[in-house]
Amino acid sequence: MSVTLQLKSRGRPLKKLPQTIDVNQKSDKSELVQKISSATGLSIHRIRLTKAADNSVVENLNLPDQSVIYVKDLGPQIAWRTVFFVEYIGPLLIHPLFFIPAVRKYIYPHIPATLSTIPPTSQQTFVLYLILLHYFKREYETLFVHKFSSATMPAFNIFKNSFHYWILSGALLGWFTYHPLNALEGKFSVFTPSNTVILVATLVWVWAQLSNFSAHLTLSNLRPAGTTVRGIPKGYGFDWVTCPNYFFEAVGWICVWVLSGCNWAVLLFAAVSTAQMYAWAIKKEKRYRKEFGDKYKRKRAVIVPGLL
Repeated sequence: MSVTLQLKSRGRPLKKLPQTIDVNQKSDKSELVQKISSATGLSIHRIRLTKAADNSVVENLNLPDQSVIYVKDLGPQIAWRTVFFVEYIGPLLIHPLFFIPAVRKYIYPHIPATLSTIPPTSQQTFVLYLILLHYFKREYETLFVHKFSSATMPAFNIFKNSFHYWILSGALLGWFTYHPLNALEGKFSVFTPSNTVILVATLVWVWAQLSNFSAHLTLSNLRPAGTTVRGIPKGYGFDWVTCPNYFFEAVGWICVWVLSGCNWAVLLFAAVSTAQMYAWAIKKEKRYRKEFGDKYKRKRAVIVPGLL
């Protein structure tokens, strides 16, 4: 059955937006989006549709005749996969710079050249390897594992998101962790890890990385390719907390912090990251409860088993 919908701009008026449009109630929402895109010249990813009746997002076209639909231009968009790739490439490019002798003297110009060119210690080099392995894993997951519920996000977000990885995890963490005075006197660290501490922390780090990868595979397998279908994640880790991938991520960075000699810059990045992941986990738990109702086993802890 065909119905006529009234279209109105939300926010900035949209040029060429038709006042009305005819659609089939049995058709997919994408048909309406495509028609509006063709009429306005906007990308389908920039268009958000909400019902005037209750301000909810339009999910399907089973709407009464003459329903009023608000059309909003979300602005320039960028693919989620592109954002993730750009975020994670930052630390992969920045961290090795601290190990190039000709570059170190420019990174640390405030100390004598004889000190700034002191080679990094084996401990600093080991931390570098762990961080690079972590971000190579993330890039692999971005390209081959993750499936996104939305195709795009606002383009401006790439700058905000990249600050976290390029500055906090890249430049700041690297500058203090690989500092020449750390090699000489442990200026920004608390202690030098013993062989036992290195072994235990490394084994826990490996477990955390593998477990994080496993959790991401579980989430990816819930969603058939090319769809935005959501399911209830179950199994290893997901029986403990809402978001075990965040828990394993936090554990991995705690291990890097210990292996760095408890360097404050690593702790800062780990703390900021964990706080953000905790906020995301709370939202995800609320969404699971609302979306799946009694089918979902509610979790008391969202990120740290038995605690948070």
